[in-house]
Amino acid sequence: MKKTIGLFVALFIMGIQFLQAQERSVTGTVTLAEDGLGVPGASVIVKGTSIGTTTNFDGKYVLSVPEGNDVLIFSFVGMKSQEIQIGNQQTINVELQADNVGLDEVVAIGYGTMRKSDLTGATSRVSAESIVDIQTPNVSQALQGKLSGVSVQSNSGAPGGDIKIRIRGINSINGSNAPLVIVDGFIGQSLSDLNPNDIESLEVLKDASATAIYGSRGANGVILVTTKGGKEGKLQISYNGYMGIQKLANKMDLMDAATYAEVINEKRTQTGGSEEYTAEQIDGFKRNGGTDWQDEVYRTALTHNHDVSVSGKKDGFNFLFSGQYLNQEGILKNSNFERFSYRANVDVDLSEKLKMGVRINGILSKDRPHKLSWPNGSISNDAITMEPTLPIFDEDGNYTRSSSATVSNPVADYMEQNHYVENVKQNLNAYFDYKISDKLNLRVSGGYSTRDYVSNMYSSVNTYGGEGDNGRANINNRKEVIWQNTNILTYKEEVGKHKINITFVNEQTGSKTQKSGLGVKNFDVENGYYDVSLGKEPLSPSSSFVDWQLMSFLGRLNYVYNDKYLFTLAMRADGSSKFAENHKWGYFPSGSFAWRLSEESFMKDFDFLDNLKLRSSFGITGSQATAPYQSKGLMSTGVNYPIDGTSVSVGIAPARSNNPFLSWEKTSQVDLGFDLALFNGKLTLTADYYYKKTKDLLLEVAVPYYTGFKSEFKNLGEVENKGIEFDLGTNQSFGELKWNSNVTVSINRNKVLDLGETEKIVMGDNTALSIIQKGESLGLLYGYKFDGVWQQDQADQAAVYGNKPGDAKFVDLNNDNAITADDRTIIGHGYPKCTMGWSNSLSYKNFDMNILFTATFGNDIKNEVYSRSMGWGNQDPTNVDVLNRWSPENPSNEIPAFSTTYKTSYLDNSSATVQDGSYIRLSNISLGYTFDKSFLQRFNIEKMRVYVSGQNLWTSTNYKGYDPEVNNPGGSDNSDYRVGFDRAPYPMAKVINFGVNLTF
Repeated sequence: MKKTIGLFVALFIMGIQFLQAQERSVTGTVTLAEDGLGVPGASVIVKGTSIGTTTNFDGKYVLSVPEGNDVLIFSFVGMKSQEIQIGNQQTINVELQADNVGLDEVVAIGYGTMRKSDLTGATSRVSAESIVDIQTPNVSQALQGKLSGVSVQSNSGAPGGDIKIRIRGINSINGSNAPLVIVDGFIGQSLSDLNPNDIESLEVLKDASATAIYGSRGANGVILVTTKGGKEGKLQISYNGYMGIQKLANKMDLMDAATYAEVINEKRTQTGGSEEYTAEQIDGFKRNGGTDWQDEVYRTALTHNHDVSVSGKKDGFNFLFSGQYLNQEGILKNSNFERFSYRANVDVDLSEKLKMGVRINGILSKDRPHKLSWPNGSISNDAITMEPTLPIFDEDGNYTRSSSATVSNPVADYMEQNHYVENVKQNLNAYFDYKISDKLNLRVSGGYSTRDYVSNMYSSVNTYGGEGDNGRANINNRKEVIWQNTNILTYKEEVGKHKINITFVNEQTGSKTQKSGLGVKNFDVENGYYDVSLGKEPLSPSSSFVDWQLMSFLGRLNYVYNDKYLFTLAMRADGSSKFAENHKWGYFPSGSFAWRLSEESFMKDFDFLDNLKLRSSFGITGSQATAPYQSKGLMSTGVNYPIDGTSVSVGIAPARSNNPFLSWEKTSQVDLGFDLALFNGKLTLTADYYYKKTKDLLLEVAVPYYTGFKSEFKNLGEVENKGIEFDLGTNQSFGELKWNSNVTVSINRNKVLDLGETEKIVMGDNTALSIIQKGESLGLLYGYKFDGVWQQDQADQAAVYGNKPGDAKFVDLNNDNAITADDRTIIGHGYPKCTMGWSNSLSYKNFDMNILFTATFGNDIKNEVYSRSMGWGNQDPTNVDVLNRWSPENPSNEIPAFSTTYKTSYLDNSSATVQDGSYIRLSNISLGYTFDKSFLQRFNIEKMRVYVSGQNLWTSTNYKGYDPEVNNPGGSDNSDYRVGFDRAPYPMAKVINFGVNLTF
């Protein structure tokens, strides 16, 4: 028995020694070569196996390496990978160098990820750091000037205001041209709802090879957002906060009360009237200055933002919890925006093969906006057209009223109008990821999102909107539900020089939207919208319900040979409930090829060349550029009739005939480009040429009256976009001074190729006309061509048109000796010929600075605010430029004299109001200081950075409005063919923020 036990012990010890001989332990630390700090979360893998680990918070690791494996691979995002021979070493310390070229960087490509070096399509990336460098409540604003081919425009300076993003031009006329936004794989969220500090990375897919995998939803480009998770190591708590002040960026130059009174007296006498102001009144204005209405409605506004997050990663459990509170006052008095948001991201390794994750996100926003209708009731317009000679209140304490019917007291409008908007959004997204084998993976995810919207508004009798109704209340509600299921099967194989990645996707999504609204007027007792029963006259209520679904199938093949030759093929099929029975399905193929020329043997002698990749792609994407039910025959309400001759019965009637052929808009795109990196990544250049053609445009066209209908939707027309893009980057070091710079240049040309049976479509009102014309670009301004001012030696010519010297002169295009509607023509182009951005990031020791310039060139703006302030729209002039009007002693050729022999309405709708919208702007500048770790350790603080930043501090432009970055055709019209109008939107603000970033 003792011998048996002794033999067993001997065999056990020998077995241990054998196992120890089969495995060895390697330890070490992974640090940054730049500063020697440990790298948490770095990957340490045994080459040729799936055995590996990640470094802890201090960059340390321990790894058991099987016998026969002698190479470790060390890698981290943004760093160059290293392969180290183990040999007899038991301790291996590694310093990682920054990868300025970023070829090993993993980027999102839609339904998966890929190494940057293996990409074949045109994609761009914005890092989390560059997003938070610009302290803005809206993530969209942080993209401006950072990416070529991506246009970002702030249509309003209002708190929580709208920002428009367009990628590579305009494809659709009636449909949306906004890019598809996908957050953590879920479709339907908005960038404006995201907390910038929650974002890990943001990719933009631009060419058809990259976007065609989203089929009918990818025609306008795709923005992929990945939110943060925890980092390997100890629990991390972060606080990011800032407080700031905002002021009107540019105040318009208007006449003071005394000058205004003198000018009005001249106008009255020169147009056959009598003086309006006495000498005593004018002397009084010189003493008290009158009313500066801009000062009365604008203010210095405060804003503050607070963000707290807790995150960590350990033993297969990865989490991030964050919360944000934003309070932003508007520079227009009585406007304010609040947002509360939270996020919970959790990923759990349930086993070696099964992983699950949950993303929960909620937003509550409370907005106190101002309704800036045009031209009546717009506070920003009234602030520059209201007479400076009037006080806010009259002697009886009532609000004063303008002599112009289209101008109201701007103080009354912001004081007496109560508008409250509340948005509640909840997003839930979960997934299961199952590793079937080392090569095959299945991911099943589902998402559910709800949107609850409430808009309550009351306009008192003292406002323009409520005056005629004796007070008016409106309540509107909207509830929307979006759901999505995505199933992804991925197969990866690597054999010798061949790498294959095959992806199959099945996806279905749907949406239901319900709306309701009511209105009441004629209030004897004003209690706002809180008790609408106090209104005597109810307005017609409204309600609607919309339901649509989309089902999709996708197959994609990525093939790489020898890390030189890269191929991508994809096919997507989409079935939409929006289209006619036999046209619900659309098919969208794409293909691309890339050649890493720098990897060829004959290029190895060029030591300065880090990377040279040539890319080409072609693909077809689609667009559901129409609302649901447009292929159906539609009925309309409001057709009421007294059937019995006395009481009125509610009736409905046919409004639109059905179209059994209504189908997809389709956009085909070709892209040719290259990626270049030189001198160890110190100089990079990406360039692309693209050509896009959209056909079967969904247009609403008139039909013969004998059909019983006015119009129907048809697939007609074609639009093309073509352009070039450049991204030029530098990465330089001068001792401890480091400078990264990036210049983006985007040039796009748009043309309407076909409009079906018509040659042109004119739309808009009398003073803000647009035209869509075959052979021309979209975004055209339409009106009379201003030809200067009739001079004294042209009296006989002026008389032919019923004018005299000093009157406005217009081009008589048809030479019929009369200025009529037939003389209207193209008077401006709303889209810029070129947009540019120049971003700079500098650091010196503990200091950092970020500077961003943005610019647009070659676009025109119809400045109706300027036109109104010049008195060309049925108001009296307030702008100082009117002092330079024509007179015999001052023969101006730009500003006509006061006169009754020409129509100011023609002047208001002419090229005299069209101005160059080009500008160069210092969009953002920030200066920060990061405290030494040795100092912070005594306070148990891991990192602390303080900073000051400024936005919109300087702009160079010839534009005479509040801001050249404007597009506001009026009302709810936000279409892409109606651009280049300034109708007094909420002005932009200069912003200065003071903030701190803390990590514990």
